[in-house]
Amino acid sequence: MRKLFLLALILVFSVSILIADELHVGENQDYSTIQSAVDDADYGDEIIIHHGTYYENVNLDNSDIGILEIRSVDPLDPFVVEQTVIQPSITSQPTFVRSTSSQGTQITLRGLTISGGLTAISIHDIFISTEFFIYNCDITDNNEGLMTSCAFPVHIFNSIFYNNSNCGVRSTHNWSADRQCIQIENSLLYSNGTGLLTDLDMYINHCTIADNTDIGVDIGNSFNGTSTISNSIIYGNDVQIDCSSGTLIVEYSDIEDGHNGTGNIDADPLFINPNNENYELRWDSDAISPCIDSGNPSQVDNDGTPSDMGCFPAMEHDYHKVVANSSRIRWRSFPVVDRDIVDEGEEAEYVLAPVEEQTDYFNLQYFNYNNEWYNGEWSIDLPILISTQGYKIRTSYDVEIPVPGTKQADDTVMQLEEGYNWLGYFLEEPMGVADAFAPIWDKFVNCASEDWFVAKVGGIPPERCSLIYGKLYIVKVNEDCSFIWGQSGGSIEPRERTMTEAFTYEETYDYTPIVIESLDDLDIEEVGVFLNDECIGAAQVEEFPLQILAFVPEENRGEYTFQFYTGDRNYVEKRNFKVYDERLNQYITKELDLMPYELTYVSFDNNEVVYPFKLMANYPNPFNPETTIQYSLPEDSPVELAVYNIKGQRVKILVNEIQLKGIHEIEWDGKDASDKPVNSGIYLYKLTCEGKTDIKKMTLLK
Repeated sequence: MRKLFLLALILVFSVSILIADELHVGENQDYSTIQSAVDDADYGDEIIIHHGTYYENVNLDNSDIGILEIRSVDPLDPFVVEQTVIQPSITSQPTFVRSTSSQGTQITLRGLTISGGLTAISIHDIFISTEFFIYNCDITDNNEGLMTSCAFPVHIFNSIFYNNSNCGVRSTHNWSADRQCIQIENSLLYSNGTGLLTDLDMYINHCTIADNTDIGVDIGNSFNGTSTISNSIIYGNDVQIDCSSGTLIVEYSDIEDGHNGTGNIDADPLFINPNNENYELRWDSDAISPCIDSGNPSQVDNDGTPSDMGCFPAMEHDYHKVVANSSRIRWRSFPVVDRDIVDEGEEAEYVLAPVEEQTDYFNLQYFNYNNEWYNGEWSIDLPILISTQGYKIRTSYDVEIPVPGTKQADDTVMQLEEGYNWLGYFLEEPMGVADAFAPIWDKFVNCASEDWFVAKVGGIPPERCSLIYGKLYIVKVNEDCSFIWGQSGGSIEPRERTMTEAFTYEETYDYTPIVIESLDDLDIEEVGVFLNDECIGAAQVEEFPLQILAFVPEENRGEYTFQFYTGDRNYVEKRNFKVYDERLNQYITKELDLMPYELTYVSFDNNEVVYPFKLMANYPNPFNPETTIQYSLPEDSPVELAVYNIKGQRVKILVNEIQLKGIHEIEWDGKDASDKPVNSGIYLYKLTCEGKTDIKKMTLLK
């Protein structure tokens, strides 16, 4: 029997939903007054009010309505809302009133203008199973906009309360202290006496409460619950927040004079024109509101960017946060800039303004151009930031630079010049090197990033290298060319450099990629390279070839060594190693000569290499004014290398010291012992070692 009774209730409920009616109010409509439609409404009916001004006090105490919505013809059209006006016929009474103690009621007002009364909406229900919703309404020119003294939740969305002389929203007498009885979201409260006065639990989210003549948010003395203000702007009121009881949580909001809480700021929100009742956030060529993209980072606006503070989200845009760390030099780009302001990029001073409050030193480098923030000022005028370019950033403190704007178009043509090009990668999907540069692979020489170095020939395989959104890549080509990112291939998993745990080092602006093709000891976990006993780079042993980015200081003379880390704080120093010589096509014992972005191969193979006594041909030859002379020594011994003119007169001694066995090279700059340039002609260079001599000719052409 109980099952049959429940089934009957379900059927009755279903039928009532199916037969819900639309009751139209207005001239030449079904009803001439709102009250007559309310009195005639049944469960689930919808009352649609057509354009016009209605003078009446509407009593919502019809016990049969259950669920009722009263709305304009088009609640989302501001013009329709403005033209659908309800004013009280008796100004000393509320325009809309609800006071019946009937349970299970849900009433919604949507898209109406309610003005000119003592109280626009007055609610006094006491049952917690009742709910009241207000959507897209303008509540203006009343003594009070909304007055509620009930136990059930009142929900307000996308509405405006303004010019209400006493209060925009007032709620009192909390019947159930553990219930959240006022919820206001995406709403504007301005030019009232007090914006919001409450003794109830409340939740304010994405609201703007500004320029009220008394208090923005007033939490009464009898409040003993918990209220939350989030993603909101409370600014320009006589008093912003007055909370003398209960618990108030304020987060990710702009509060004039500040307020404790996560993500809060105290800054002029830069409304477009509050004097003309425009509280949208400013974004123009002179300024951008600090409230844009500054809300709770776990929430996003409809355009997918971080949430804005206040009730009016900024225009649809893109967003990117440039992050730099004090422990590293970061290779970064700006894929998003404000293209409505600068066609080809954005003024760096505009973008980098957040740096000034986060760090005392900041350096932005592009090629040989450096700009520094130090001692409270920039060293020179800042450049235009261009999304197709990349930059190196060094900072004394970690910084985050939020950049709203428009992302660089994926199909942008990249123009490259012969030599090195600093490129910004602005595709959101990561891409492999070979795919990214497929259109110009015949001209590609190498590419450097903060994570890896890859060359067309040699080094680590390109498939281990991926380009990542928002980073800088230095690309070398052998002739001028152009291409579009992403024309070939698809995305891959991004791979970034794994930082070592056993070795620490300071990064410099340039590095040399050192490649180790194999290691005999399988227990080696990390390898570090040292210059004069100071670590300049290291890598975890994950796969071979192993690549170490060695950050060589400007003064790079001295002894290079390596260390192997095998775990448990065990380090093994390696002073004996061989370096690959491209001309000889073999690993030989010689000093490391680390050049930026030039591959250097190192081997720890113990097989002995026999070196002959040999003087090699200089290169280039003929030359002007510099040339390189290379020679090999069979053993450690005193060496002299000198230059003579064709008459046999000694011009300059280039080497006169004891050197290790192996390959050596020295550069002659075409000057004599007095450091004066010599004339064009044929010169001899002579190598002497342990009684052995070798002589060759070279030609200087000016």
